[in-house]
Amino acid sequence: MMNGIVLALCFTGAVVAFRQCESTSPFGPSELDRLFVSATLAFLLLGATALASVRLGIFSATLVSVLTLVLSAAAFGASLAIKSKADRNTGNAIPAALVLGGLGVLCLLLYAWYPTYYLLGWRDHGLYLIFAHHISYTGGLDLDLPWLADIHERVGDAVLLGYPGIYSAYNRGLSDSPSTLIPQFMHLFPAYGALSHQVAGLEGVVRTNAVIAFFALWSFFMVSRRIVGDRWGLAATFLLAINASMVWVTRSTFTEPLQIVVLFTGVYLLLKATDRESAWWALLAGVVLGLGVFNRLDALIAVLVIVGFALYACIKRPELKKAGLCLVGSYLGISTLGLVDGYLHAYPYLFDLWAHGSLKQLVIANYVFGFGAGIALIVRGNDRWRGTLARYLDKALPLVLSGIVGWVVIRYGLSFSNDADFPLRSVRELGWYVTPLALVLSVVGVWVLYRERQWLYILTIGGVFLATLFVYTWRPSITPDHFWASRRWLSYCIPLIVLFSVKAVQFGHQTLVNRGYPISVSGVVILAPLAWYLWGTMTLVTPFWSTSLLAAYPYEYERLATELERNDSAKVYATRDGHLAGVLTYVYGIPTVLVRSNGFEVFREELGDQAWAIGGARQVISPQRISLGSGPKWCGEYTESVRGGRPEKLISRCHYVSVEPLSHAGTAVCDSDSIAVGDPLLHTRVGKLDQKGRTLTSIGQPGFLQFGPYVSATPGKYRVTWYGSMLESVTADIGEVDVVADKGGTMIAQRLVQVTDPESDNGSLVHLDFNVLAEVRDLEFRFRIAEAIVELTHIQVECIE
Repeated sequence: MMNGIVLALCFTGAVVAFRQCESTSPFGPSELDRLFVSATLAFLLLGATALASVRLGIFSATLVSVLTLVLSAAAFGASLAIKSKADRNTGNAIPAALVLGGLGVLCLLLYAWYPTYYLLGWRDHGLYLIFAHHISYTGGLDLDLPWLADIHERVGDAVLLGYPGIYSAYNRGLSDSPSTLIPQFMHLFPAYGALSHQVAGLEGVVRTNAVIAFFALWSFFMVSRRIVGDRWGLAATFLLAINASMVWVTRSTFTEPLQIVVLFTGVYLLLKATDRESAWWALLAGVVLGLGVFNRLDALIAVLVIVGFALYACIKRPELKKAGLCLVGSYLGISTLGLVDGYLHAYPYLFDLWAHGSLKQLVIANYVFGFGAGIALIVRGNDRWRGTLARYLDKALPLVLSGIVGWVVIRYGLSFSNDADFPLRSVRELGWYVTPLALVLSVVGVWVLYRERQWLYILTIGGVFLATLFVYTWRPSITPDHFWASRRWLSYCIPLIVLFSVKAVQFGHQTLVNRGYPISVSGVVILAPLAWYLWGTMTLVTPFWSTSLLAAYPYEYERLATELERNDSAKVYATRDGHLAGVLTYVYGIPTVLVRSNGFEVFREELGDQAWAIGGARQVISPQRISLGSGPKWCGEYTESVRGGRPEKLISRCHYVSVEPLSHAGTAVCDSDSIAVGDPLLHTRVGKLDQKGRTLTSIGQPGFLQFGPYVSATPGKYRVTWYGSMLESVTADIGEVDVVADKGGTMIAQRLVQVTDPESDNGSLVHLDFNVLAEVRDLEFRFRIAEAIVELTHIQVECIE
């Protein structure tokens, strides 16, 4: 409580200090402009100060708040010496209170009310949550585990050093100690999350992005109103706020909303620098844009803003040379510090991206374009040279816009090919979030700016838009399941598509009005794209619109942690579930390690009852013990993961949490176990689960109706039985069943399934006997069908004496 009070008071003081900076010169921006600059700069300074304290290992919300206030006061003192021209008159058409109140209500209802409790340490949002929690409790991001060296010394390679997204420095050859661990990603966002944690605990962390989204939407509006005016700017902001990707991402702990803040705040400050012909404001814009690298490495794309401004200064406004040089210098300086910070604190992450090639290309482009912009500003050339460049640019832009439209249309058409991979599908799938019409309208919006000769907007954010729209639909470079894949487009493409498509609609509407068309005609220009956008958005967000995803997980973790803490005999817990291991270790302080599938025997021999297994670690098939994961588990609702299709429903996401000593051995002479078709360990390609997950029915297409569960198996004779019924078949052959290992690489047994195969009275459809001669991993049972309609309920595995 006290941390929250101190933070609120110091942040308010910082806002007042920055606002006073805006009042030291005789110019007249609106109250909304003053509030935006002061509040957003204070917010970004708060994050930068928090990250600096993390690097020093002295993080605390109170310290960060006080330092932010002191630095803001220093900025006010420095501003007294700055002289600049007045801002462009932005007017006071919309009261500041109305804008801020509306944004606050939007963020509360859309994001904060139903957060996602992604307490799973695998994908990005789970890792950011872990990092934020760890910073809050330890003051830094030192992830080393001293006890891990002892475990490694006793069990060797049976333990997987590190966790998903947390690298082992020992395995990477960066340390002689198995205890040394290195975090993935950049860490500005976790610093904000740590502030939230010290103010409101876990509930604060999962709502960090609701606060950040307030500034993201505010900064987006402040730039939008410069391009389309207040009312249309508010409309564009509302459309971005309700975008399905924006809602899904912001409800969880991702970095994209913060990147939107950085981009549009930096652009806004650059517009202010242009109005005032101020080198100081340009320098500040470069600092803000460079700060994005501490959040995400793809923030290096902001160099296109720098290049665009340099071109504008060279061609249209030579008096902005000093401002341009300050922009280039501050951006290159801060972005370089960001890369150095990543190199020092997340080296394996940068190394992998560099080896992949994506980071290398970004870094090279960053410095080539950045220094090129600086050289161009210094050289400038004579009036004749600048005139020639302006004419070439004027002729080239229509060709570029035509090429982008052609790219979008052709790629959209090719995406319907049956064998289309994700890069080929990317334009169509981006269209799910903004509509195909908006993709074309957004390019038209840039053309309208060209028609109006708004070169500053075209060369800065217009350049970013055209480049990212092309690159991120050519090589998306992200796992293509949705909503996950939409993250690639949220930082840049989606906001700019919304903004420029609104510009196009505004132009079309105004043109019809000016030509005397009735309101019914001009209204269609607005309502048609709006209705399509709203329909597409609501189709995607309806399943989780009023649901806190994985809401039960915090309570289940607390129960499990309490159970584990009471177990005095366990020294370490072993699991194969990477989702649980990192969270239990770093959030709840329970020593938990990941184990290789064939390493449990080593743990049992070396540690005995000191090593206990959690959940998936005991999924195994042996004559004495068959465990397919039917023990204790907790579940939560989460959006389904779909490739090549729209996510349409919530699914039950479960994790197995049985706890038992590894020395435990089954006493049954011949064991058996079953697994329901709705269990998350089983998967389907051509089947559909009923609402309760009890039956899996094929959809009439050939392919794998069921496969999984990827377990380990020891030598023995076994029988697997599929339970269900055959509903319809156009041929005598229903399909085939098989047993494979090593992810399909080793065939163990198979047989055809035919209509003539009788169904038993107990509901079994077909069984298959198989013999495991040596220990295998990733054993799975597969049911491949032809064009039959088959219904499955569960699978049973038993040993055969």
